[in-house]
Amino acid sequence: VNNREDNGLGEIQGNAFYTYDAKSGSWKTSIGGDSDKIYPLEGFFVASKENAESLMGALKYSDTIKLIAAKSSVSDNLITFVTSTKGGMQHKPFAKMNEQASDNFDGHDAYSLFSDNENMVEMDFNVNDRKVLSNNFAQLPYETEINFRALADKEVTLSAKSIPFDMAVSIVDVANGTETLLNDADITFTADKGDNNGKYKMKFVSTKNSVTDVAQADVRVFNDNNVINIYGNGLQNAEVMNTLGQVVYNKEISGKTYNFTLNANAGAYVVKVKTAN
Repeated sequence: VNNREDNGLGEIQGNAFYTYDAKSGSWKTSIGGDSDKIYPLEGFFVASKENAESLMGALKYSDTIKLIAAKSSVSDNLITFVTSTKGGMQHKPFAKMNEQASDNFDGHDAYSLFSDNENMVEMDFNVNDRKVLSNNFAQLPYETEINFRALADKEVTLSAKSIPFDMAVSIVDVANGTETLLNDADITFTADKGDNNGKYKMKFVSTKNSVTDVAQADVRVFNDNNVINIYGNGLQNAEVMNTLGQVVYNKEISGKTYNFTLNANAGAYVVKVKTAN
């Protein structure tokens, strides 16, 4: 942990708490909450913006050592990503919209530490060429390259938990352009042995300007700064009409996701989506 570049913010920063489980050969990382525990014989270190000496003095040896203070912020609106393999191993990176952070690497982000467990697939965010486990970003829309690290070819399922109600999170396969919305479903794929850099990216988009009743619809449509985002199964056609009934956009589409920029005057519009269903 001492070979990290010192960028003036501390070598291992980001309000992260790490313990190493020698039995499983993996790092366990706690970003939010205060119920995590350090168990006997586990190695650990804490990165904190608080005084390190007072923090370490607060930790007392016992059968179970509770985390007393390691973070200066709580886990409100913290999105938890989970990679799961058939071997039952899980890895949890995190993301959060934080107006005090920037979209670049800064003191709100936390580095990734990798295990030597071949049954695990570990995901991290690539932010300014740094492998980040906890990624804070300032505004929407936001997207970043992600990496999946595996010591052997491994089938993995990716899910996203605690996504804010006004945000859509999706993973994009860069090679074929396939985009999968993680709000409603998990995605399963094979992570190749080694680092899978440049193969995937994660997108975060606001749904505050949704133009469908998400609870009632099988198709989601929402506007983000004149970019119309459509999610659904068996998409076939997208059409936009103004209040006079004039068609201002019409396009044959396919797949599960589609987005386009609506170049039109300010006003009210109706979006009509046709699906195979």
